[in-house]
Amino acid sequence: KPHVIITTYATLRLDFALLSRISYSSLFLDEAQAVKNSQSQTAQAVTRLKADFRLSITGTPIENHIMELWAHFNFLMPDLFGDEKAFASEVQAGMSDPRFHKRIRRKIRPFLLRRKKEEVAKDLPEKIEQTVWVEMGEEQRAVYESFLTGVRKNLLGKVSADGISKHRIEVLEAIMRLRQICCSPLLITGEGINESAESAKL
Repeated sequence: KPHVIITTYATLRLDFALLSRISYSSLFLDEAQAVKNSQSQTAQAVTRLKADFRLSITGTPIENHIMELWAHFNFLMPDLFGDEKAFASEVQAGMSDPRFHKRIRRKIRPFLLRRKKEEVAKDLPEKIEQTVWVEMGEEQRAVYESFLTGVRKNLLGKVSADGISKHRIEVLEAIMRLRQICCSPLLITGEGINESAESAKL
């Protein structure tokens, strides 16, 4: 008789031997970001299931990086993008030539249905955005300036000598550290920061 099977991703992995014997009429993934990592057991399990029709439902089709898009479409229609390396090359090429990214958008556009908040929950009020400027206190500012001085003395010298490309990761890490100090110096306590250092944001 016709029937519906509802399961979780964890149970699907555990019962894969049983569930993979069935040829499904339709296969739906809810919270489909669970398959965003193509190397995960969950993604590999759902991709191997047999179904005439497949649908992914997710609020975050891309959460961390664009390769997650490949994982979703590897489940939905594996032939759309080809293998993962080819897609990664296309994404990389798009960094210097926007035509590659436009081609990806053209491919996926017919298969995406997007619901916006104002269409689904019409009773919700408009989003209110408020900008609040927070100035660092003297102690927090001293920590910030001390770290910035170290960056200028060491890292900028390296960049001047070797070029930015050789020290890109160090530059990004320095920016991240400065942002952390702005949030709270306690985020970098392992670097000789006073554990009682105040945070204007907190």
